[in-house]
Amino acid sequence: MDKNSKLLLFRLSTLGFGIPLKDIKKVIQIVEITPLPEMPKYILGIINFHGEILPVINLSYLFNINQKEAEVSDRMIIAKTKTKKLALVAQHVEDVIDIDSNDITSPEDIVYGTNFLQGVIKHDDGMILIADTNNFLNKEELEHLDEKIETLKVN
Repeated sequence: MDKNSKLLLFRLSTLGFGIPLKDIKKVIQIVEITPLPEMPKYILGIINFHGEILPVINLSYLFNINQKEAEVSDRMIIAKTKTKKLALVAQHVEDVIDIDSNDITSPEDIVYGTNFLQGVIKHDDGMILIADTNNFLNKEELEHLDEKIETLKVN
């Protein structure tokens, strides 16, 4: 992350998360999700976002936090990764904050097995886990997802 960056803050249950604002395209109301068969439970399906088909990730399932189905009151964070855009389901999108990269603690310094995080930072409301959208889907999952989407386009 850059020395001075901005984070979009959101909540999953009572935990605070952030995604670098440079990786966010838009925050929208949740829309109808087309389910895809044979996908991991945290991949809810796909949406059509301005003519682009995006996979939908339920962050509650991905982070194993108060796993719940998406609700009408939820939001979708349209985020970009190195290879594609994703629609991320979050319960509450809260704010944008400025952070200093010197204040970020590496997740490995806190807990093992944090491949979905790029850091942790202290905030007024407690700890903020900084999500790493580039690791939400591995290469095999991306390939399988692309195959399913192509199958839908053909039918």
